[in-house]
Amino acid sequence: MSCTSPNCNGGCGCPGGCPPITPPTPPTPPTCVGTTCEEIYDGKCVIYTGPTLTCFGIQTGSNMNSIVQLLSTKICTVVQNYEATASATVYYWQLANVEDDIDQVVPLITPSYLSAKPSLPYARFNEGEVVAYTQIGRIVFVIASTQAVTFAITDALNNDVTDEFDKDVSITNTVIYVSKNPYSHGSMYFNFKNIS
Repeated sequence: MSCTSPNCNGGCGCPGGCPPITPPTPPTPPTCVGTTCEEIYDGKCVIYTGPTLTCFGIQTGSNMNSIVQLLSTKICTVVQNYEATASATVYYWQLANVEDDIDQVVPLITPSYLSAKPSLPYARFNEGEVVAYTQIGRIVFVIASTQAVTFAITDALNNDVTDEFDKDVSITNTVIYVSKNPYSHGSMYFNFKNIS
């Protein structure tokens, strides 16, 4: 009779057939002085039996070693994304001339030019921010002081609108987005996510 149990793993000392499955014998813990030692198990022999955790990519039947690796990767990604944008500022405005596009914007970008534009910390746009526009023209976002170079831009309905913007990264630690089409009067919600 072949083993069909997800808990049967030949590499962990499980018997070749089922039933019954005898759990692996843990190694003898080392002799400790002063405190009682915890039992030690090989991570590949500790099997997760809970529900699948889709967000983390953890499947029922995964072993502890693979789970720790998945969680480590997720945590490192979050930390790196945070560090890449921790001191970033998003400058935003609308171009007055309907004909102006990214080609007219990029040469203007200097610290003194940006200092006259409205701005918010990147974290605000990362949470989602409503911007009011009072004229007709293309809209501009300049993400300055960032190590990240690729962002996803979504609207109030969580639609990815990144492709509706031209992008320039020719200035160090700066990402410039200019809408391909003019926007009219009104308030618009934008959310930025670092996907570098």
